[in-house]
Amino acid sequence: MGTEGAAEHPSKQARTLKAITDVYFETSRAFHQAVWPKEIPCAVIVSERTPFPPNMTFETALWLQAHKDFAAKAPNRTLILAKDSSHDIAHDRPELILEATEKLVDQLRLEKH
Repeated sequence: MGTEGAAEHPSKQARTLKAITDVYFETSRAFHQAVWPKEIPCAVIVSERTPFPPNMTFETALWLQAHKDFAAKAPNRTLILAKDSSHDIAHDRPELILEATEKLVDQLRLEKH
């Protein structure tokens, strides 16, 4: 993992994208090797817009499909599309995160009884 040269970029956005792209493939490999237990419910919240530049349409499609595939691997996973949101969903659409968390907590409480 490295972000060599990231500090050389003049803008914060360029430095951030450089840091992300430097570790993207390694992070993706690790993510795909991780296993989320099927008995734990999960809300998969994916933004309408990705952190990728608009000209990276192929990567964007794969990124979105990966979220859909993960959500489809168990019946207790829900895919939520954060419309009108950038990748920073917590900033752009915090209510979606709150609603999804409330639903998961309610679901877990019902399962306990």
